Amino acid sequence: MTEAQQPHPRTTAFSTAEDCQDVIIIGGGPAGLSAALTLARARRSTTVIDAGEPRNAAAEHIHGMLGFEDIAPHEFLERGRREVMAHGAEIIFGRARNIGRRDDESFTVATDTAEEFRARRLIIATGISDQLPHIPGLRERWGRDVLHCPYCHGWEVRGRRIGIVASCEDSIKQALTFHQWSDDVTFLANGRTVDAEDRLRLRAVGISIVDDALAEAIIDSEGIRSMRLEDGSEIECDALGVSPSSDAHLDMLEELGVHWETHPLGRFIETDAAGRTAVHGVWAAGNCANLSAQVGWAAAHGALVAQDINADLIRTDVEHAVENLRERESWAEEDAGRGEHTGLLQE
Repeated sequence: MTEAQQPHPRTTAFSTAEDCQDVIIIGGGPAGLSAALTLARARRSTTVIDAGEPRNAAAEHIHGMLGFEDIAPHEFLERGRREVMAHGAEIIFGRARNIGRRDDESFTVATDTAEEFRARRLIIATGISDQLPHIPGLRERWGRDVLHCPYCHGWEVRGRRIGIVASCEDSIKQALTFHQWSDDVTFLANGRTVDAEDRLRLRAVGISIVDDALAEAIIDSEGIRSMRLEDGSEIECDALGVSPSSDAHLDMLEELGVHWETHPLGRFIETDAAGRTAVHGVWAAGNCANLSAQVGWAAAHGALVAQDINADLIRTDVEHAVENLRERESWAEEDAGRGEHTGLLQE
């Protein structure tokens, strides 16, 4: 690549100060990196602050991502980081600790390494945290054979014995959905009440129901072997479906005025269709704005958000340029008028 072809951030009418970026992205997962790549390719100065804690870190592979089927999550992110940096964006490994407004047109983000960054626009792409039911053994196998999304992992457990651990209202739906991949599904109510209509729906498609409370997941060298009930009996299974409670990382956002919504599955940041939050200049992308988003959706959403931010910055820069031009032309007219008046006096 020649020097002329090297990707350089564009200097805009507003961001002439060296310490002010166009965009800071908090979060270096699929949404954050995709947004960074789109912005860098649009010649926007961009910094990604990455805490290095992706939601799918426990999974061995990514599934359902066209062109990247079976890629390991860490490999997918590393490839994305290389692409982002090759286009001129900066990636800072650290945790954002404080977000504030410096003025009406910029934000500051301080990290746990005592660095501070400033930018005109902000993307929250911090993802979510999954809270599993407090049953011994689930966390150890999370992302491998303790699963939440049949579209992510259903193919890998197709035709096997699947137990669905009831943890929320959506657990019935999860059981019915996993039945698409296996005829051997057991609904483990774990002491929760299953009403008559839901029992009928489960029984109608051949899903058995176990009402008793669960004690622990039994694991051997190959993974999940069974679920032990509190009475000591065991239900054999090869995989478990669990609906975790998933909350967006909302620390630091309350003071900015960012709003969130509550869903039976957790909390997520409230945005419009383009990812804009209630706070001017702040967007949210990926899982923190959609609890059920897969990797592909999160990456696509990051690109959509980045395009909307670029369009917003273009509008802002054009408005500033028009104001500056009008001021210059007004000054020129005033100077010309003073010159004519002076000439008349001299005559």
